[in-house]
Amino acid sequence: MASGGGVVTEGRVVVVVNGYTGVGAAVAKTLGGQGDRVVIAHPHVPEAAADVVNEIVGAGGSALELAADFRDSDEFEELVQEVLATFGRWDVLVHTCAATVVPKPFREVSADDFERDFNTNALGAYYGLQLALAHLADDGRIVAVSGGDSPLLPTLGRLVTSAAADFAERGITVNAVEPISAQAEPSAEVLAAAADAGASPEIAAVAAYLAGTGSAWTGQRVVVDDSAGKSTTAIE
Repeated sequence: MASGGGVVTEGRVVVVVNGYTGVGAAVAKTLGGQGDRVVIAHPHVPEAAADVVNEIVGAGGSALELAADFRDSDEFEELVQEVLATFGRWDVLVHTCAATVVPKPFREVSADDFERDFNTNALGAYYGLQLALAHLADDGRIVAVSGGDSPLLPTLGRLVTSAAADFAERGITVNAVEPISAQAEPSAEVLAAAADAGASPEIAAVAAYLAGTGSAWTGQRVVVDDSAGKSTTAIE
């Protein structure tokens, strides 16, 4: 675990799953810069996570890193319990997808690709939602960001938003951000760009907004088309 020289006692506690890279890192840095206490949750890649922690702390924020295999409910639970033991509360869950499939047309996605993506991302999001039901503070925020190249993109969005009603009575909002390409059959250039889509500042900005206190939206799938260097956003 890496931290910034002591636990800060003010600010929301935000867990960013896969916050060590791409859109997760961008969201973590944004929220850290706004005064939130950020936990970079990572799948046992401490060096990469420490780089993000150090950047947040170097900019005057508060951050630490914790490791877990998000496909393992026990490890995920242990991470949440460590967050609660350290801070005494947990306010925000941002679940960003890990890259498990090299961007490719759907016809080339194998059953092994799909199973790996499901176990890494959809199952991890399910465990995160279950843990949030048990432990997230009232008036909290949950945001899931799909990978732009994920064959599970619609599945993950619907999984997350279908849970919104279960959190509503506690004032917790639940939303999904779905990066897409506008092209039904992507070109080689778009496929290459999709590999880097997780780092898009537009996608990170939408996710950070939904994770913030200024948004009251819930149960929404926010589609961000970031293809060809242009960003548009739609609510579904």
